[in-house]
Amino acid sequence: MSSGAGLNGVLQSIANNGLYSLLLFVVPLLMGDKASLIALWKCLVLTWLPVSIYGVFQQVNGFADFEIEYLLSGLSIEIKQLYTNEVRAFSTLNSPTALSIVDAVLAVSSLLLGFMYRGKNGQPVIARTLALFCFFAHTAGLIASTGRSSLLILPTALIGTWCFASHGRTKVFYTTVAASFLLLVASSGWLINHLEEMNERALSLGAPGAFISRMVMVGTYWDRLTGFSNVLMNPKAWSLFGYGKAEDGTGMYYYHDPISEILMRYGAVTLVIVIGVVVFMLNWFHKQAWQIESKPDRQFASAMIALAFSIMLVSAVSGSVMTVFPVNVFFWLACAAVLGLSKRPTSVRPSVAPQGYPQQPFPHSILP
Repeated sequence: MSSGAGLNGVLQSIANNGLYSLLLFVVPLLMGDKASLIALWKCLVLTWLPVSIYGVFQQVNGFADFEIEYLLSGLSIEIKQLYTNEVRAFSTLNSPTALSIVDAVLAVSSLLLGFMYRGKNGQPVIARTLALFCFFAHTAGLIASTGRSSLLILPTALIGTWCFASHGRTKVFYTTVAASFLLLVASSGWLINHLEEMNERALSLGAPGAFISRMVMVGTYWDRLTGFSNVLMNPKAWSLFGYGKAEDGTGMYYYHDPISEILMRYGAVTLVIVIGVVVFMLNWFHKQAWQIESKPDRQFASAMIALAFSIMLVSAVSGSVMTVFPVNVFFWLACAAVLGLSKRPTSVRPSVAPQGYPQQPFPHSILP
């Protein structure tokens, strides 16, 4: 029985960590034009509505009997909600984190499809009234999950969509994001010292236990800030090759973010390599987008990069979500959409000769 559970764990880890990256090859083969990719995201925005709406229903009415039985089964770590006597809606998914991030991505997509992109007939891909309804429905699902870090996706993806259409704005965007993150890390110690005071002020905005009080509560950020302060800002925590997998965040230094985890387990060398790979891949994806001749296609590719980057950013500041299903699927779908548009330019079509008649290998001008 234990061997079976171990095998299931290995297979799940393989799927969540890397298998969905195969979408990078599958999507460009199946959907090599903007119309197909937009149809895919339109389908996701619309078909996900019941998931978001049920999340709101779950937050308002609490868990149903069958959901409580599911939590008690031990198949989900969300059993902790039964002990805290708080509802963090997860709808039909496996966690509130998954619901909040996917809803944030689809809320942004609703605005893009309703107000930025148009179909072949010149009309919005989604009627603007319907697009606004989708945006508010997905945003409501995000709020119902109480996933506050995921709110960062909304401004990041929308601003990134505009910035990534220009080389200059792209550099300003990444410089601002990097400087903001470094400022957050540098001020982590000060924020920890004042966190209780800020939390009390936030809680005073609503009655104890009220939903608004839980949404504005900042005390839960203590874990992330402590990791930044204990690890990233602590010279003693830095080593070339880390302390091994045994250092799980509860040993010498407490942490709760993937950057500190890489540093503690694998060392500064690995962290520099990982950052280098991320920078290289972002630069490569931007080059793929900028080489697209069609301006609407280039804008759509920029939006996909912005969505993927916003997921990475939330993962960096609030805990790794890159291996959480279906967040990983949405991430790789966004990346694959860029390749689908860049690998099949619409302005260049291969000439096809009638069957049985080979194409002439030389232009007529060189014939006698």
